[in-house]
Parts: sequence; structure tokens; C-alpha cells
Amino acid sequence: SFERVVMQANQSVVLEVYSSDPTCTSCVKVSKTIREFAERMRNRKKEILVARIDVAQNGFPVPGFDVGDVPAVWFLMEGAVVPEAVDVRSVEGLAELVEHKQVGTRSPSVLKVTNSTFVDVVFESNRNVLLEVYAPWCPHCQALEPQYEELAQEVEGQELDVVIARLDGSKHNIPWQGFEMPGYPTIFFVPAGATTPEVVPGRSAAALLGWLQAKGIGKRG
Repeated sequence: SFERVVMQANQSVVLEVYSSDPTCTSCVKVSKTIREFAERMRNRKKEILVARIDVAQNGFPVPGFDVGDVPAVWFLMEGAVVPEAVDVRSVEGLAELVEHKQVGTRSPSVLKVTNSTFVDVVFESNRNVLLEVYAPWCPHCQALEPQYEELAQEVEGQELDVVIARLDGSKHNIPWQGFEMPGYPTIFFVPAGATTPEVVPGRSAAALLGWLQAKGIGKRG
């Protein structure tokens, strides 16, 4: 459904609203652009959902999306409920929008955590969890990102029993005791079955991996 796919996507969304009515020639042109844009986002591994909805078949009675003429393009930031109308109609323009909005890059190894998944992942997964809390605009977080990705790949390669996760602290707060933030980025370690975290030093893949090994983290069973 629209609510589940778009409004609860847990990632940013670019949405094209179009009509399959053959008289809408501009819809054909914009749809081609959106498909090319989606392909570019996949190639760049951007953490964004590119979606389309046909008003001729589905209608569009969704508050906030005040669609007049079609085609229309909307941008919805992750966690937001109010969309932003997008005027650009080129692949380059849409790609620049995504960069300007600081949309992140997908990682197959780093698990993304939000408010709605925090308890399941951090407290109830029965796994050790290393959680980075970051902000996209933070230069120290940007410097840490490739090191954290490298750590996740090392952990995956060695099959260590720890989940490497990250949470955008600028969008998702952590209301549980012990997760006080001295600044961005902060890395917490939560042992399996525990709810009390430990702040982790180190800002390189090697230092963080060494810290985990010193904790006696073994291979997954």
C-alpha cells in the first residue's frame, strides 16, 4: 500500500505521480527520466526509494501531496510526513537534489537502525551490537564512514558474532538510559541480552576491530 511503501519506507523517497492516459505525453517523457534516475541511484548505491504511482488507475487522495497537473515529482525525507514538490525534470537535477539532501549510501554490511527498529535490533536480537550514532552533516561522521564500512566488511568476513549498525541521531533520538550523546559520532557497544551500553573509543577500522577482539567477541554460532 502507499502508506507502507512510501510513508513508512525508512528511507528517503522520490515519487513520480503520473497518468497512464495516452494523452499525457509529458508523463511519458518524465517517466523515462525517472527510470534513468532510479538506475543511477542503484548504481551509486544511494539509500533512496524511487517510486511511481498512476493516478489514472489508483487516484491519489493523500494529504500533503497536492497534485494538480501530472506528471508531478515529490521528495520525502526519511522520517518526514510532509513531502516537498520537486520542479526539476532531469536526471542530473534529481541527482543534485539527492546530494543536496545528503542522502546516504547503502551498505550491505552496516545495518540501519531507526526508532521503530531500535528495540528489536539493539535489545532483543540476542546479538552483540556495535551502534554508531551519527549525523549526515557532521564532518567527523563523514570521515568515520569509510572506516566503519571497512569494519563491517571485516566482521562479516571473519563471521564475528556482532551486528554492526548505525542510527542517524539527527532524525532518531534514543530515549533509553545510558545512550547520552557527548557528540557526533558516538559508538556504543551493547552485549547480547543487555540494555546498558558502553561507549567505544577508536575511529578506525583497525582500532574498532581490535576493541571487539579484546572483548572476546567470537565467531557466530
